[in-house]
Amino acid sequence: MQIEKIYEYSGPHGIVFHVSKFIVTEGDRGQLRELHFPEAKNGNYEVIQRTVAIYDRMQARSRACTMTIRISRPLTRVQGDILNEQRHQVSNASSSSASRIAMLAGPAFTIPVAILTRFFVSGSLRTYHTGDLIISIEARVDGGIGPQFSTDSIIIPTAGLAP
Repeated sequence: MQIEKIYEYSGPHGIVFHVSKFIVTEGDRGQLRELHFPEAKNGNYEVIQRTVAIYDRMQARSRACTMTIRISRPLTRVQGDILNEQRHQVSNASSSSASRIAMLAGPAFTIPVAILTRFFVSGSLRTYHTGDLIISIEARVDGGIGPQFSTDSIIIPTAGLAP
């Protein structure tokens, strides 16, 4: 397995990601389970499991698969608050859109649809906490039927436990 690059990237809201980029060939699949990402802390096993799953999903066979793994530094309180505020904005926007569509069925449907939509959307979006890690895994294979791209992302909670 060839490791191409290891660097840090500063993303939106000052969140800094440690980026590892490497190329996996057909014979390297077994070595994916031996990878270690110290930045992932307690979530290293989960990162490895997801990396192997994405590689298998790509069905690269004899073609080289370029994988990029981004692991954030633990979130600060300010960063968590900013991401949670975005969560509320998404919830409000979707509730507003749904209520406008419900208006076509009649004004009596507007408020219940808005409340249910807001409840469903805010319940589906994760709440961020200080110390959480944001992890992104990407895979790309060129050739065959054309370029293929797959991605997965996870959040490792502060305590390393599932949300």
